Amino acid sequence: MGKAVTINDVAREAGVSKTTAVFVLNDRPGFSATDLTRARVREAAQKLGYRRSGLARALSTGRIYTVGVVLRMDGGRLHYSVYAKDVLAAMARACRAVGLRLTLIPFPAEGTLSVDDVVDHRVDGLILVSHYNDEFARQVYNARFPTVSFGSGYAERLVDIDQRGGVREATEYLLSLGHQRIVHIQGESFTSRAAMERRLGYQEALAAAGLEAQCLTLAEALDVVSKPDHPTAFIAYNDNAAWQLTVTARERGLYVPDDLSIIGFDNNVLAETAVPPLTTVENPLDAQAEGALKVLQCLWQGKEPPQMAPIPTRLIHRQSTAAPPGLSLKFPQKEPKQ
Repeated sequence: MGKAVTINDVAREAGVSKTTAVFVLNDRPGFSATDLTRARVREAAQKLGYRRSGLARALSTGRIYTVGVVLRMDGGRLHYSVYAKDVLAAMARACRAVGLRLTLIPFPAEGTLSVDDVVDHRVDGLILVSHYNDEFARQVYNARFPTVSFGSGYAERLVDIDQRGGVREATEYLLSLGHQRIVHIQGESFTSRAAMERRLGYQEALAAAGLEAQCLTLAEALDVVSKPDHPTAFIAYNDNAAWQLTVTARERGLYVPDDLSIIGFDNNVLAETAVPPLTTVENPLDAQAEGALKVLQCLWQGKEPPQMAPIPTRLIHRQSTAAPPGLSLKFPQKEPKQ
């Protein structure tokens, strides 16, 4: 086995000092070097097959290049497991693209987590995902620990999607199909930011059409769908609720979309594999993950990140939506954005 390539070898090959080689390869904030020098160091490292030591990198920068993602746990399992897995996958992709590691920090549904508990995980920054424990979030932000949130919960720095616009577009699409009795199935936490924004988007679209809004829990919607005079369309808070409603409707002899139309939110695996596949509002998790890392990188550099505009959503049209029963459309349907 040959001798391991060291940073001294890279510096010698590039014709720079060891300090310059270390700072360039570790992207040291505030270090001034020409583009030509940076290119020479990186080319030398690639040519020699140099691999950075994680410990050396940490010692030289004071960071360990690890991001902690705080997700809620229920009974030892991730809360909203499909959504949670999608979030972790998106975060892993975003971290890999910028050379960071990812660690999961579970927040127990019953119990507490302190700032000290988080620091013990040895992370450089935190991403709070759909967090419902506002007291913990306040403690973390008050400790001035580099932190950003997306989803629900208290946040001083938020990376969010256009919750309201996504549901408004979905409601307008159902209206364009001819539906007039459209129900919104609310999330578990009615007062969370995401739940309120989605409800407002639904209410705004119906108000503009001069129609009455009706917001129900999932349990109430499952009961209403079995009644003879059931609504003709539902917009669910997430794909899981939309899928459950689809299954219940089928068990009660109703066909989607012939008897009723259903739209979900998230565009996860449930939406793709449901029978029929669900029309849904896409939740752009990759864009949120990338945005969250950009916020943390600003904080690591001692800069206050700019306020981010909500990330646009889009309506994914599948087979769970159609005109209401007995209606023959005499006007063009509104096509969702592709």
